[in-house]
Amino acid sequence: MNFSIKYFIVIILILILLGINLNSFTETFSNFTDNKFKVVVTTYNPGIYFLQKCLESIVKQRYTNFEVCIIDDYSDKESFDILNLLQEYNSKYGWKYHQRTENIGPCGSRIQAIDMLNPRDDDIIVLIDGDDELFDNYVFSKLNYIYNTDKPLITFGN
Repeated sequence: MNFSIKYFIVIILILILLGINLNSFTETFSNFTDNKFKVVVTTYNPGIYFLQKCLESIVKQRYTNFEVCIIDDYSDKESFDILNLLQEYNSKYGWKYHQRTENIGPCGSRIQAIDMLNPRDDDIIVLIDGDDELFDNYVFSKLNYIYNTDKPLITFGN
């Protein structure tokens, strides 16, 4: 037996000896819903470096039950590079994208992306600016946990 399995067995034995009901632990986690996230990335002149960092932070998420739509709101800098990047992520991951031909602002772009993702009532919409990146690889996992335990209507991260 390797080192970590021995510790796991010891912990289980201690829990049994203490009379802790292991079923309550498994019931708690088995009742978790695998929430579907609809991820909206809106951007305007983000700088190709920052946009790529943003998209890579989404790719690296350990929680994988999500769809992505990226809207470029008529960037007038590096627009060719942005389009190539959006096409690359579309072909690699099937992410939806649209490069607008007029600037309508972040609110209009978010509405367009949400429409393109066609969310169900129980889907969770995650909004990310194209020049931001997610803090770590567990942001969606943490959100899934929060939406399973606290049942919030909205969360905000910064």
